[in-house]
Amino acid sequence: MLQLAVPPRSARAEQRPSPAPLPPPAVPEVGSWARYEHGGAFLEALASGGAPRAVWNALPGGEWSEEIARVVGATLASGRGALVVVPDGRAVARVDAALTSLLGEGRHAVLTADAGPEKRYREWLAVRRGSVRAVVGTRAAMFAPVRDLGLVVLWDDGDDSHSEPHAPQPHAREVLLLRAAQDKCGFLLGSWSCTVEAAQLVESGWARPLVASREQVRGAAPLVRTVGDGDLARDEAARAARLPTLAWQAVRDGLRQGPVLVQVPGGVRAADGLCQLPGACSVSALFGALGGAGGRGRTAVWVVRAGRSGLALS
Repeated sequence: MLQLAVPPRSARAEQRPSPAPLPPPAVPEVGSWARYEHGGAFLEALASGGAPRAVWNALPGGEWSEEIARVVGATLASGRGALVVVPDGRAVARVDAALTSLLGEGRHAVLTADAGPEKRYREWLAVRRGSVRAVVGTRAAMFAPVRDLGLVVLWDDGDDSHSEPHAPQPHAREVLLLRAAQDKCGFLLGSWSCTVEAAQLVESGWARPLVASREQVRGAAPLVRTVGDGDLARDEAARAARLPTLAWQAVRDGLRQGPVLVQVPGGVRAADGLCQLPGACSVSALFGALGGAGGRGRTAVWVVRAGRSGLALS
């Protein structure tokens, strides 16, 4: 357990003194948290020294990292520390950039294995010494020794990356739940979807749901349309077409805004028609190489761009 919680020592990092801690920042504005029914109240509770516990169903879009930065800023404004655990390095980079943009440099530490042993240990020492009171990192950061912990945040608890494969196989969600209970601090479990474990926290009353109104969800979520009997009746050739008219129009309209992701089961013939769309390059040759026994029974996924296309298989 200590090997998971404490990074390998670095003599050079230990010899360097950590910077002096900065004074608490100002309470951040509510910002995009206003889209949620109790978002403003959650920030106010953290800023006033409270310990609210919530399961957060985030709206679609890229605002989630900024919203995490705001709850961290509200916690720091109360003179307490905050800990954020995310699944991978890309998510760490997004939260790191959001925290830097909102709070400035020197107020948080980044704990990831990609940082290298010396830098990682130096960041860990800064947290241990109390120089920094906010931490964002991947799975191992769940053990970060944040002083006067006021909030723990876990993003996307359904991701397998949060589960440690080595004994005793702790899960970041369970560790942060224990820390929130023992330190009597705030708890925020956020994701675009709700796992069974998150739903159980709400059902038991231990945490409150932090959700947006139905109108906000409809305004932020993408439009989903299916080809039904009515569409087939209006388009007599749709039953034999490689790409239904509705899908063709969606791809054509989407290319005016940017790349379009298309996924079809098994075969690759539907890609032929995409080459005739303005701004889409030919992908037939790429998919032709996937025909035969090696390409059967798989799902073809490609991104059509204005001028080029990328290919991946899943």
